[in-house]
Amino acid sequence: MHGVSESAILREVKKNMNYIKYIMAALIISILAAGIISANDVLRGEYTGPFAEVKENVQINTKLPDVPAQVSVLKVNGKNFDEVQAKKLVEIALDIKAQESKKLPDNKGIALKDNEKVVILYEGGQMKFSSGKELDNKFMKSEMLDDQAAKNKALGHIRKLAELDMLDVSAVDTSKMVVEYDEEYISYDGKIEKFILNQHVNVETSYDGMPLRGPGAKIRTYFGKNGELLGILNGVGKPVADKKVPVISPEKAIELLKERGYRDVTIDSIEFAYDVPPTSENAEFIYPVYLFQGKSHTVYGEDVPFYTSVPAVAK
Repeated sequence: MHGVSESAILREVKKNMNYIKYIMAALIISILAAGIISANDVLRGEYTGPFAEVKENVQINTKLPDVPAQVSVLKVNGKNFDEVQAKKLVEIALDIKAQESKKLPDNKGIALKDNEKVVILYEGGQMKFSSGKELDNKFMKSEMLDDQAAKNKALGHIRKLAELDMLDVSAVDTSKMVVEYDEEYISYDGKIEKFILNQHVNVETSYDGMPLRGPGAKIRTYFGKNGELLGILNGVGKPVADKKVPVISPEKAIELLKERGYRDVTIDSIEFAYDVPPTSENAEFIYPVYLFQGKSHTVYGEDVPFYTSVPAVAK
């Protein structure tokens, strides 16, 4: 009797232990699953729990720009260079006799080469010339042109490109030509010496009085020792006015800025301008935007500078 009872008890204990194992396993899996799901939800941005709320506090420390009801979209007309035309243009503009030439993918333009010198003529008329030496040299400041001489030399190249229909000289603001330097610091025997890699002249441009901004708007000439031309960018080329489009108000643009997450910011400047895409994109049209610059205030009390744009075209 005692043996039977003990066996029955043991069976019951084992049975209960199995139940406990199943319960513990289920509990552990549930906890892990809950943790994984929560973590994944947060990573995917699907979690709707109590995050710290960003307060809306937009301070404007500048005057809102006056804008027209409508403005023209700019069209970049294709040049359709063939290789013979391209070689002739490069020889006249840059005194380079290209030994090699090839079409860019998707007919985006032509690349020409003379030893280390490379010129890319894009379909829209934009040009990029690189000697391959813009960052390879080390000059002293005394070996470079003085700032005014550099500006005059840059303007000479700009006028030559304008004569070749590669840019509109009326778009160039000669009062806003800025001379800058790429520099390198090298330590010798515990002393630090500064060398000039290149001298470059930046020129601001506009269309019908409206600024051209963005990476593709840049007109820049690079100079080396005694004004040797090391490189040149001709900006957007020669765009023309296309159809007119309605423009949203600055107030509406600020609302769009807030919708993009800029809700606790100080706006220091607002500019109404054309945003020119990178030259390599070969954009056919150039659209107006509002450019905002200021500081974004984080939840940690830090101020982070920002520079961003909002489309100015009404949808």
